[in-house]
Amino acid sequence: WCTVMKQAITLRLDPPFKSYTPDLAYLGESGLTLVEVKGPHRFREKGIAKAALAAKTYPQFRFVLADWTGTEWKESLLSP
Repeated sequence: WCTVMKQAITLRLDPPFKSYTPDLAYLGESGLTLVEVKGPHRFREKGIAKAALAAKTYPQFRFVLADWTGTEWKESLLSP
Protein backbone atom coordinates (compact mmCIF):
# COMPACT_ATOMS: atom_id res chain seq x y z
CA TRP A 1 0.00 0.00 0.00
CA CYS A 2 1.34 3.46 -0.84
CA THR A 3 0.22 7.05 -0.79
CA VAL A 4 -0.41 8.66 -4.17
CA MET A 5 0.42 12.37 -4.21
CA LYS A 6 -1.25 14.74 -6.68
CA GLN A 7 0.99 17.37 -8.33
CA ALA A 8 3.27 17.33 -5.27
CA ILE A 9 6.68 17.39 -7.00
CA THR A 10 8.19 19.86 -9.44
CA LEU A 11 11.38 19.12 -11.35
CA ARG A 12 13.59 21.69 -13.09
CA LEU A 13 14.13 21.20 -16.81
CA ASP A 14 16.42 22.63 -19.45
CA PRO A 15 15.00 24.80 -22.24
CA PRO A 16 12.61 24.86 -23.98
CA PHE A 17 10.80 24.02 -20.72
CA LYS A 18 11.46 25.49 -17.26
CA SER A 19 9.88 22.82 -15.08
CA TYR A 20 7.73 19.72 -15.00
CA THR A 21 5.09 18.78 -12.43
CA PRO A 22 3.75 15.24 -12.90
CA ASP A 23 0.08 14.62 -12.25
CA LEU A 24 0.74 11.84 -9.72
CA ALA A 25 3.69 10.51 -7.73
CA TYR A 26 4.15 7.54 -5.45
CA LEU A 27 6.98 5.73 -3.71
CA GLY A 28 6.89 2.03 -4.53
CA GLU A 29 9.22 -0.93 -4.20
CA SER A 30 11.23 0.20 -7.24
CA GLY A 31 11.59 3.80 -6.02
CA LEU A 32 9.80 7.01 -6.95
CA THR A 33 7.31 6.72 -9.81
CA LEU A 34 6.02 9.86 -11.53
CA VAL A 35 2.84 9.57 -13.60
CA GLU A 36 1.69 11.83 -16.43
CA VAL A 37 -2.03 11.40 -17.18
CA LYS A 38 -3.22 12.36 -20.66
CA GLY A 39 -6.52 12.41 -22.45
CA PRO A 40 -7.67 14.02 -25.69
CA HIS A 41 -7.12 17.74 -25.13
CA ARG A 42 -5.22 20.56 -26.78
CA PHE A 43 -2.11 20.54 -24.53
CA ARG A 44 -1.53 16.80 -24.91
CA GLU A 45 1.69 16.84 -26.98
CA LYS A 46 3.38 19.52 -24.87
CA GLY A 47 2.69 17.57 -21.67
CA ILE A 48 4.08 14.36 -23.15
CA ALA A 49 7.18 16.22 -24.42
CA LYS A 50 7.80 17.66 -20.94
CA ALA A 51 7.41 14.23 -19.33
CA ALA A 52 9.79 12.66 -21.87
CA LEU A 53 12.42 15.35 -21.24
CA ALA A 54 12.04 14.90 -17.47
CA ALA A 55 12.53 11.13 -17.89
CA LYS A 56 15.82 11.74 -19.73
CA THR A 57 16.95 14.39 -17.24
CA TYR A 58 16.11 12.35 -14.13
CA PRO A 59 16.88 8.68 -14.94
CA GLN A 60 16.85 7.78 -11.24
CA PHE A 61 13.04 8.04 -11.25
CA ARG A 62 10.47 5.90 -13.04
CA PHE A 63 8.22 7.87 -15.42
CA VAL A 64 4.90 6.46 -16.62
CA LEU A 65 2.39 7.84 -19.14
CA ALA A 66 -1.24 6.92 -18.42
CA ASP A 67 -3.08 7.61 -21.66
CA TRP A 68 -6.88 7.59 -22.09
CA THR A 69 -7.60 6.24 -25.58
CA GLY A 70 -11.31 7.04 -25.42
CA THR A 71 -12.28 3.53 -24.34
CA GLU A 72 -9.49 2.39 -22.01
CA TRP A 73 -6.37 3.43 -20.11
CA LYS A 74 -3.06 2.56 -21.74
CA GLU A 75 0.15 2.68 -19.70
CA SER A 76 3.59 3.34 -21.21
CA LEU A 77 6.99 3.57 -19.58
CA LEU A 78 8.79 6.83 -20.47
CA SER A 79 11.99 6.13 -18.52
CA PRO A 80 15.06 5.11 -20.51
